[in-house]
Amino acid sequence: MKTPRIQDFDPNSKQTQLKSSMDNFPSIQKGPEVNPIPKETVSPLSSTGKRKQISAYLTSEQLQILKSLFFKLNSGEGSIEKSEIIGLGLELVSKLLGTQVPKYSNITQVREHLSTQISKYLSTKEYVDDNR
Repeated sequence: MKTPRIQDFDPNSKQTQLKSSMDNFPSIQKGPEVNPIPKETVSPLSSTGKRKQISAYLTSEQLQILKSLFFKLNSGEGSIEKSEIIGLGLELVSKLLGTQVPKYSNITQVREHLSTQISKYLSTKEYVDDNR
């Protein structure tokens, strides 16, 4: 059996100071405020940058929209991939949001915000249908 250290149980003994390997490290300070949103850098889809495959789940309605856009955009001499259409959608959402960070709790609120932004834009511009 091990022999206990008497000084650990003696109330009159000097308190031993605990040591840590972190004693000589500087204390943690709050860093400077950094804007988490980088400057807007939207590259065109025609760029030759590398593309990365991801998995995304689409609703049946979103998939139908993607297929419809794919066939509309490729009905002539076009050769646009579905992934390019999705990428274009991401770039447009990024443009609409700009540098603002809206505080929405669900996708419905984001959709309403973006619809409002698009409506405002279209109301100030004369929309021209090139397919007439």
